[in-house]
Amino acid sequence: MFAEVAGTETALPNYRLLDHLGNQVGTVGSTILLTNPLDYTPFGQTFSGSTNDPFIFTGKERDIESGNDNFGARYYSSSTGRFMSPDWSSDPDAIPFADLSNPQSLNLYGYVQNNPLSVTDPDGHCGNSYSLTESFDGNVIQSESSSDGPCISTTINGILNGIGNAGSRLAQTATQAAQQVTNFVNAPRSATCMAGAAAGGAATGAVVGGVTGGIAGGAGGTLVAPGIGTVGGGVAGAAEGTTYGAMAGASLGTAYGMFSCATGAGSGGSGKFDKRNPSHRKMTASEIISQFKKGGIRSVFPSEKLGLTFETIESQARSGDSAAQTAVKLLTDSRFNK
Repeated sequence: MFAEVAGTETALPNYRLLDHLGNQVGTVGSTILLTNPLDYTPFGQTFSGSTNDPFIFTGKERDIESGNDNFGARYYSSSTGRFMSPDWSSDPDAIPFADLSNPQSLNLYGYVQNNPLSVTDPDGHCGNSYSLTESFDGNVIQSESSSDGPCISTTINGILNGIGNAGSRLAQTATQAAQQVTNFVNAPRSATCMAGAAAGGAATGAVVGGVTGGIAGGAGGTLVAPGIGTVGGGVAGAAEGTTYGAMAGASLGTAYGMFSCATGAGSGGSGKFDKRNPSHRKMTASEIISQFKKGGIRSVFPSEKLGLTFETIESQARSGDSAAQTAVKLLTDSRFNK
């Protein structure tokens, strides 16, 4: 992975070379040679190499004076593997985001629940909540914890357990790409959405095919029998063009549906649940979770609300129903988005 470092009027830009965690492992310039190679301990101390670039450990800015990394919500000390201040929440809670079944989440100074080889913290709040685990063919492919800002897991089938050589990093990137393709192909899609995409493509293809076929057929008929051939060729060409246009359009529509129906774009959305979208409001909680949310949310979602529409659940929440209030909070929480 690469990240561009802007150049100046007299110098060309450099590119940061990043590993699977977003750690800077070196830079590449106009000479296409690796410079400033870096390597880290699991919790972020550099033990090999040096650089003047402050954005090194998981892309966070390292303070020159203290050596601590700015994670947004608080500062992190790579030398101790702990944050400099306890985690906090806007809601009053003795142990913010804690999962009492996971002792690692009880340490408010801990970094990514002591799993730094495969998990990163985007904003300084990761590591103090319940875990979400998703599986594919029975193998754990992603495990992450949610809080104000969710942890980001880079573990796929247990491959590359933080091994720090260039070959392993390349293998990790390739494995991630393959898994993303697999997840996309197997993503849940609405049958109605897919049928609509195919039908729309077929209708468009039929019109375009009919018009172009008619023109081509008419032109060909003119060469054979002027006047009569033009009409006959046009009719025949239009019929043939309509048939083949519909077939081609249906195929293209299905291909488009593979993308749009999986992301939510095909049903009028942007791939994210929008509580203001009228069609989204008519969906049941179970449908919203299947299309927009991570499957692990079901383990904490009020089961009695799964069959209700969001509109109904929101109305119940306004009436003081605590289960409905929890359901609304989970459905609108962007940390659970796919």
